[in-house]
Amino acid sequence: MGRSAGPTRVLVVIGSESGTTTGIIRGIVSKWDKKLDGKTKSYVIEQTSRPSTDVASLMDKCDVLIVATSSYGEGDPPDNLERFFNALHAAAKGVDGAPPTQILSGLQHAVLGNGSSVYDTFQNCPRLLDKWIGECGSRRMAKRAELDETHDSNDPVEKQADYLRWADEMFGLIQALPSPDEKELFFPDAAAVGEA
Repeated sequence: MGRSAGPTRVLVVIGSESGTTTGIIRGIVSKWDKKLDGKTKSYVIEQTSRPSTDVASLMDKCDVLIVATSSYGEGDPPDNLERFFNALHAAAKGVDGAPPTQILSGLQHAVLGNGSSVYDTFQNCPRLLDKWIGECGSRRMAKRAELDETHDSNDPVEKQADYLRWADEMFGLIQALPSPDEKELFFPDAAAVGEA
Protein backbone atom coordinates (compact mmCIF):
# COMPACT_ATOMS: atom_id res chain seq x y z
CA MET A 1 0.00 0.00 0.00
CA GLY A 2 1.51 3.36 -1.00
CA ARG A 3 1.36 6.67 0.74
CA SER A 4 -0.82 9.43 -0.59
CA ALA A 5 0.71 12.36 1.29
CA GLY A 6 2.19 13.33 4.60
CA PRO A 7 4.69 11.24 6.50
CA THR A 8 3.79 9.03 9.43
CA ARG A 9 4.26 10.96 12.68
CA VAL A 10 6.33 8.98 15.18
CA LEU A 11 6.70 10.24 18.74
CA VAL A 12 9.55 8.69 20.72
CA VAL A 13 9.09 9.12 24.47
CA ILE A 14 12.30 8.49 26.38
CA GLY A 15 12.60 7.56 30.05
CA SER A 16 16.17 7.50 31.30
CA GLU A 17 17.97 8.20 34.59
CA SER A 18 21.57 7.85 33.42
CA GLY A 19 21.18 8.60 29.71
CA THR A 20 21.84 5.02 28.60
CA THR A 21 18.35 4.46 27.20
CA THR A 22 18.47 7.86 25.49
CA GLY A 23 21.67 6.82 23.72
CA ILE A 24 20.22 3.47 22.70
CA ILE A 25 17.06 4.84 21.08
CA ARG A 26 18.87 7.74 19.43
CA GLY A 27 21.31 5.20 17.98
CA ILE A 28 18.41 3.18 16.57
CA VAL A 29 16.79 6.25 15.00
CA SER A 30 20.15 7.24 13.48
CA LYS A 31 20.53 3.74 11.99
CA TRP A 32 17.03 4.01 10.49
CA ASP A 33 18.03 7.27 8.80
CA LYS A 34 21.21 5.67 7.42
CA LYS A 35 19.22 2.70 6.06
CA LEU A 36 17.25 5.10 3.89
CA ASP A 37 20.49 6.08 2.15
CA GLY A 38 19.12 9.32 0.72
CA LYS A 39 15.64 8.00 -0.06
CA THR A 40 12.66 10.06 1.02
CA LYS A 41 11.60 9.41 4.59
CA SER A 42 8.12 8.04 5.04
CA TYR A 43 8.08 9.16 8.64
CA VAL A 44 8.86 12.14 10.84
CA ILE A 45 10.28 11.43 14.28
CA GLU A 46 9.97 13.72 17.27
CA GLN A 47 11.83 12.74 20.43
CA THR A 48 10.99 13.93 23.93
CA SER A 49 12.12 13.18 27.44
CA ARG A 50 9.35 15.35 28.93
CA PRO A 51 6.10 13.98 27.51
CA SER A 52 2.75 15.59 28.16
CA THR A 53 0.61 14.13 30.92
CA ASP A 54 -2.47 14.68 28.75
CA VAL A 55 -2.71 11.14 27.39
CA ALA A 56 -5.52 11.98 24.97
CA SER A 57 -3.30 14.62 23.32
CA LEU A 58 -1.07 11.83 21.99
CA MET A 59 -3.66 11.28 19.28
CA ASP A 60 -3.02 14.81 17.99
CA LYS A 61 0.77 14.44 18.11
CA CYS A 62 1.48 11.08 16.55
CA ASP A 63 0.36 8.06 14.59
CA VAL A 64 2.95 5.81 16.22
CA LEU A 65 4.11 6.06 19.83
CA ILE A 66 7.46 4.52 20.72
CA VAL A 67 8.39 4.41 24.39
CA ALA A 68 12.02 3.69 25.22
CA THR A 69 12.56 3.44 28.96
CA SER A 70 14.28 1.75 31.85
CA SER A 71 13.08 1.07 35.37
CA TYR A 72 14.60 2.79 38.35
CA GLY A 73 14.83 1.94 42.04
CA GLU A 74 12.12 -0.57 42.90
CA GLY A 75 10.80 -0.82 39.35
CA ASP A 76 9.68 2.78 39.23
CA PRO A 77 9.77 4.93 36.10
CA PRO A 78 12.76 7.22 35.60
CA ASP A 79 12.18 10.66 37.17
CA ASN A 80 11.60 12.35 33.81
CA LEU A 81 8.86 9.83 32.93
CA GLU A 82 7.05 9.62 36.28
CA ARG A 83 4.20 12.04 35.49
CA PHE A 84 3.56 10.41 32.09
CA PHE A 85 3.68 6.94 33.72
CA ASN A 86 1.11 8.00 36.35
CA ALA A 87 -1.14 9.66 33.76
CA LEU A 88 -1.17 6.50 31.63
CA HIS A 89 -1.91 4.38 34.67
CA ALA A 90 -4.87 6.61 35.57
CA ALA A 91 -6.18 6.54 31.99
CA ALA A 92 -5.88 2.74 31.83
CA LYS A 93 -7.71 2.11 35.10
CA GLY A 94 -10.42 4.72 34.57
CA VAL A 95 -11.24 7.77 36.62
CA ASP A 96 -13.34 7.80 39.80
CA GLY A 97 -14.42 4.20 39.36
CA ALA A 98 -15.49 4.69 35.74
CA PRO A 99 -14.26 2.07 33.27
CA PRO A 100 -11.19 3.01 31.24
CA THR A 101 -11.76 4.66 27.92
CA GLN A 102 -10.15 3.75 24.64
CA ILE A 103 -8.62 7.23 24.29
CA LEU A 104 -5.70 5.89 22.21
CA SER A 105 -7.84 3.86 19.81
CA GLY A 106 -6.31 4.20 16.33
CA LEU A 107 -2.80 4.77 17.66
CA GLN A 108 -0.09 2.15 17.30
CA HIS A 109 2.78 1.67 19.73
CA ALA A 110 5.95 -0.20 20.54
CA VAL A 111 8.08 -0.32 23.67
CA LEU A 112 11.82 -0.74 24.04
CA GLY A 113 12.82 -1.59 27.60
CA ASN A 114 16.33 -1.32 28.95
CA GLY A 115 17.66 -2.52 32.27
CA SER A 116 19.63 -5.04 34.25
CA SER A 117 18.30 -8.47 35.18
CA VAL A 118 20.20 -8.40 38.48
CA TYR A 119 17.21 -6.46 39.84
CA ASP A 120 13.98 -8.19 40.88
CA THR A 121 11.99 -5.43 39.18
CA PHE A 122 13.75 -5.86 35.81
CA GLN A 123 11.62 -4.34 33.02
CA ASN A 124 8.79 -3.38 35.40
CA CYS A 125 8.25 0.11 33.97
CA PRO A 126 8.44 -0.92 30.27
CA ARG A 127 6.08 -3.85 30.86
CA LEU A 128 3.51 -1.71 32.67
CA LEU A 129 3.64 1.08 30.08
CA ASP A 130 3.17 -1.43 27.25
CA LYS A 131 0.16 -2.91 29.07
CA TRP A 132 -1.46 0.43 29.91
CA ILE A 133 -0.99 1.92 26.44
CA GLY A 134 -2.76 -1.14 25.06
CA GLU A 135 -5.54 -0.87 27.65
CA CYS A 136 -6.09 2.71 26.45
CA GLY A 137 -6.85 1.35 22.97
CA SER A 138 -3.53 1.49 21.12
CA ARG A 139 -2.46 -1.47 19.03
CA ARG A 140 0.99 -2.96 19.65
CA MET A 141 3.08 -2.95 16.47
CA ALA A 142 5.89 -5.22 17.61
CA LYS A 143 6.72 -7.38 20.58
CA ARG A 144 8.41 -5.36 23.30
CA ALA A 145 12.21 -5.49 23.35
CA GLU A 146 13.73 -6.20 26.76
CA LEU A 147 17.39 -5.26 26.67
CA ASP A 148 19.61 -6.49 29.48
CA GLU A 149 22.78 -4.62 30.38
CA THR A 150 23.97 -7.71 32.28
CA HIS A 151 23.08 -10.25 29.57
CA ASP A 152 24.80 -13.66 29.92
CA SER A 153 26.70 -13.17 26.69
CA ASN A 154 28.26 -9.93 27.97
CA ASP A 155 27.40 -8.44 24.57
CA PRO A 156 26.58 -4.75 24.54
CA VAL A 157 22.84 -4.20 24.13
CA GLU A 158 23.36 -3.16 20.49
CA LYS A 159 24.44 -6.73 19.68
CA GLN A 160 21.69 -8.52 21.60
CA ALA A 161 19.15 -10.45 19.56
CA ASP A 162 16.17 -8.53 21.02
CA TYR A 163 17.75 -5.18 20.06
CA LEU A 164 18.47 -6.31 16.51
CA ARG A 165 15.00 -7.87 16.08
CA TRP A 166 13.15 -4.85 17.44
CA ALA A 167 15.15 -2.20 15.55
CA ASP A 168 14.82 -4.02 12.21
CA GLU A 169 11.18 -4.95 12.70
CA MET A 170 10.14 -1.44 13.73
CA PHE A 171 11.97 0.14 10.79
CA GLY A 172 10.11 -2.14 8.38
CA LEU A 173 6.75 -1.63 10.07
CA ILE A 174 7.06 2.17 10.13
CA GLN A 175 8.09 2.18 6.45
CA ALA A 176 5.07 0.01 5.57
CA LEU A 177 2.50 2.19 7.32
CA PRO A 178 0.01 4.00 5.13
CA SER A 179 0.02 7.76 5.18
CA PRO A 180 -2.18 9.31 7.88
CA ASP A 181 -4.14 10.80 4.97
CA GLU A 182 -5.20 7.31 3.95
CA LYS A 183 -8.25 6.15 5.85
CA GLU A 184 -7.16 2.54 6.37
CA LEU A 185 -4.99 1.55 9.31
CA PHE A 186 -2.15 -0.92 9.01
CA PHE A 187 -2.39 -3.70 11.57
CA PRO A 188 0.38 -6.29 11.64
CA ASP A 189 -0.47 -9.96 11.98
CA ALA A 190 -1.66 -10.31 15.59
CA ALA A 191 -0.09 -13.75 15.92
CA ALA A 192 3.32 -12.33 14.98
CA VAL A 193 3.14 -9.54 17.54
CA GLY A 194 1.90 -11.55 20.53
CA GLU A 195 1.70 -10.57 24.15
CA ALA A 196 4.86 -10.26 26.15
